[in-house]
Amino acid sequence: LTRNIYAVSREGGEPRTLTDNPGSDATPTVSPDGRRLAYIYIAERGAPLDLLVVDIDETGTFQSEPRNLTADWDLSPGEPRWTPGGDAIRFLAFIGGNRHVFEVTLGDGRIRQVTAGDRFLGDVSTSDDGTVSAYTVTTPLMPAELFMTDASGEEHKLTSFNEKWLAEVTLVPPERITWTVGDGTGVEGWLIKPLGYVAGQKYPMILKIHG
Repeated sequence: LTRNIYAVSREGGEPRTLTDNPGSDATPTVSPDGRRLAYIYIAERGAPLDLLVVDIDETGTFQSEPRNLTADWDLSPGEPRWTPGGDAIRFLAFIGGNRHVFEVTLGDGRIRQVTAGDRFLGDVSTSDDGTVSAYTVTTPLMPAELFMTDASGEEHKLTSFNEKWLAEVTLVPPERITWTVGDGTGVEGWLIKPLGYVAGQKYPMILKIHG
């Protein structure tokens, strides 16, 4: 699987290849000052995803060797989004059964988790000044709804598309379970008990396994 990044003049013309790696490059995003490019790189199918940043000139041509910002990070970064000042990059990443916003600072390479909670965030959009964010939130007991965080950091739920349906059904919250396999690797899973579960009674089990 090979996918490269190209640049083409606004006046048109022949596209120029910016990357020519054995792996795949995707989601190129230019910094607010136009001097850097962030993108996701994977060396081969099944390999870890990494977030790379590189200096560019006004034509998009690389002016430095790409720098891997997540080489020692054990999660997989999503599409990069620059902060308004251009000194950090934010992205979504799965962590356990959740998905949250993370931020890596270019200066020291420190990665921190920005959002928290047992929830799955998606489609995050931030205002140009970085003070307001809109995003979807999904939980095991709530299908996706639209939320926003204002300049004070207070969160507001903006939609209630699923309230009527939720009032007509009963959902069972999942229970997080963990175990260790033969080579010492920790495995995480979730147990959802049947509706009306009675302790001590036997029930058939359905396994949904992915990897």
